[in-house]
Amino acid sequence: MEGLKGMFKGKGKGASSSRGNQGKSTSSSHLIPTQDDFVDTQHFPTIPLDLDEELFSGTQEDFNLDDDLDDTPTNVDDNTPTSAPSTEIPPIPPSMRRGDNEDRFSALPSDLIDDILSLLPIHDAARTSILSKIWRYIWAMLPYLEVDKLFCKELAEKSLSVFKETLDTILLQHIGNVVSFDLDVSGVELSSYTNIDRWMLYVTRNGVKELTLNMSDNISYKLPYYIFNCSTLTYLELFNCAFKPSNYFLGFQNLIDLHLEKVTFMPTMEFYVINVPLLLDLTIYFCRGTQYLKIVSPQLESVVVHEGDYLVLNCFMNCKKLSVLGLELDEVLLNAIKIPDGLFSTLNWLWHLELGADFRKVDHTSYALQLIKSFPNLSKLQIWVYDSDDNDETVLKYLDTPSCLNQPLNKLKYVAIHDFKCSKTELHFVKLLCARAPCLVKMCIEQGIAIDPQKERDITIKMMCFPRASPRAELFYCPFEAE
Repeated sequence: MEGLKGMFKGKGKGASSSRGNQGKSTSSSHLIPTQDDFVDTQHFPTIPLDLDEELFSGTQEDFNLDDDLDDTPTNVDDNTPTSAPSTEIPPIPPSMRRGDNEDRFSALPSDLIDDILSLLPIHDAARTSILSKIWRYIWAMLPYLEVDKLFCKELAEKSLSVFKETLDTILLQHIGNVVSFDLDVSGVELSSYTNIDRWMLYVTRNGVKELTLNMSDNISYKLPYYIFNCSTLTYLELFNCAFKPSNYFLGFQNLIDLHLEKVTFMPTMEFYVINVPLLLDLTIYFCRGTQYLKIVSPQLESVVVHEGDYLVLNCFMNCKKLSVLGLELDEVLLNAIKIPDGLFSTLNWLWHLELGADFRKVDHTSYALQLIKSFPNLSKLQIWVYDSDDNDETVLKYLDTPSCLNQPLNKLKYVAIHDFKCSKTELHFVKLLCARAPCLVKMCIEQGIAIDPQKERDITIKMMCFPRASPRAELFYCPFEAE
């Protein structure tokens, strides 16, 4: 359901940037070195990256901050750990401030420079280190690190060792906290996830607030315990992972946005009780083992569910602030979803409902109408039509029965129907909504298939003639446009 999926994906990011060393761990048992351990070549060998010019255009030092620009030799005892490079940016030389040689970029505020560099691929951001001394360490202090699928795939095509050593070097030479870390290795076939574990340990020990992890399908990645123990997380997005916290898991105490896609909840004797007191947005796509899931979040405002094995809605009984609900009414979800008695009466705050339904099927159509009339304060309704049929007499007969929608939708103001297939069942559905919504302001219908122009005109004329309970209701019809 691309439309429903796109409405909620990517929310919650945008924590403020920061620089400087903050709260580094001093534990000697960690698997990935902290800033104080950067000279420990046992963990992260400092290597001249063997990357071709097509990818890194003759800049072998792009990820190497060990050497000063002036090449002055320095005597360092091999047994003495060296400190991390200073985070203080040298003052801008007067020659860069005057006349035609003014360096306007270097004069920008540091948080704005961070925002600009965060828009670049990580290897392009690293290239800025050769511009001048001022820019030598700026890329290494970026609080937002995004290692995208294309970058990982290009490195892995050279060799897995190049891929691993490059990622090691990026994290090795990073200065300050990692506010956001986005790692997409879905295009890389890994035989083990030892290195991923090490990278996750590093970012969770360095203040990560926003974590996105997209794994490949070839091996299920079991989330390590330090992700569950990371108290700084406010945004968590997981793809192709296995979820099995320890018995001592207390929940994500500061998490605001949780997005789970193709996540498997491992079998257990009891529920995974996830205590997330600040959670506002929950999205679940194609997850398995959701029968073991129980969310406890009194602040929850938005829930989107797209396919699953089994879903118990009891976990939302105490979500008194739930205002947005999105459901795809597929066969699995219809057979598995369990609606406890009294659920709808507790969700008086819900005003926005999004549904995906197949209007060829009575169960989809009836369930959609049941949900629509169950929320007394529903004011915005969005529907994605998966399929429909002119000849489905069973659905048409059901829609003609007075009991299918036997109450007014007194708060409904806005309706949007996407991928409209122009069938009789859909037209009956539209007619019902128009007749039962006395406060309707706008209904938008987006045609999803190409049809004969004459049939299209006939359909629009027919809909314009539907009786409307609201004198202010406007109907907008958007014809199909081929890409």
